[in-house]
Amino acid sequence: MQRLRLEFVLAGDHSGRRQCFDVPDVTTALVVADINQAQGVAELHRGAQRVARLERRGSNGRTYWHVDGEAA
Repeated sequence: MQRLRLEFVLAGDHSGRRQCFDVPDVTTALVVADINQAQGVAELHRGAQRVARLERRGSNGRTYWHVDGEAA
């Protein structure tokens, strides 16, 4: 099984530089995104193909990740 790549821009980094992590599955991607991304959007890629978009939603300490794509 091919690994996934989680990509996002760190909050406050205006250079547009993307942070990338290799992850084995969607569950691990959500944990890594939750630790490293306080708000915003992340993407999951399998090779060159984007397979899902992760968007952090909610407020006041009640946040969740909305997964949109085939990896859901």
